[in-house]
Amino acid sequence: MEKMVLKIFQGEIEKQCKFAIIAVEQVKTELANTNSNLDLVWYAIQNFLVAVANISKIFWPPKLKYQKRGEELRKSLDIKNDSPIEPRKFRNHFEHFDERLEKWATSSKRHNFIDSNIGPLNMMIAGIDQQDFLRNFDPTTWTLTFRGDKYELKPIVEVIYDLYSKDGPLQIGRYVRHFCLNQRTGILDPFAKLIDNIYCWWKDHHSH
Repeated sequence: MEKMVLKIFQGEIEKQCKFAIIAVEQVKTELANTNSNLDLVWYAIQNFLVAVANISKIFWPPKLKYQKRGEELRKSLDIKNDSPIEPRKFRNHFEHFDERLEKWATSSKRHNFIDSNIGPLNMMIAGIDQQDFLRNFDPTTWTLTFRGDKYELKPIVEVIYDLYSKDGPLQIGRYVRHFCLNQRTGILDPFAKLIDNIYCWWKDHHSH
């Protein structure tokens, strides 16, 4: 792959990392708000899944003829083949929700429909079949579930943040404050503050 094309792909990865981080920050903000808008939580989660899936498709192209490109990009950014950002199953659950709903309608035994719920599954109404829980987000563990499938968000967020802050090809990380600093006022712009916030969040998480 030509160096210029490689840089363009790396720039797109950087952009999608930004989108994913913004989505995570929005989830955090809404969960911390006593009058939180749950629709905004799901809006942000869906945006996060789309951004991560876009990164996944760049690193692991679905079409065989582009697989060499994916290999080169993974090598350039030191992405392991077993990275948690590779699976796109949960993005597909959201993108093809109509098909999932059709399948639920024909396979559910009791037709208890529980969707877009926020909370631990073990605190839900007893006696509900696991297959009747569609989109569920547990904010205590940052885990998504969909009809029995489980998707841990924390390892994915960590990889996204590490990728975004990586020195080297993406030319960000330690330089993000330099580029975001307003040279006249000496004040960080909102996105630099967002990066600081997300870093502090993960620092707190790993300190426990």
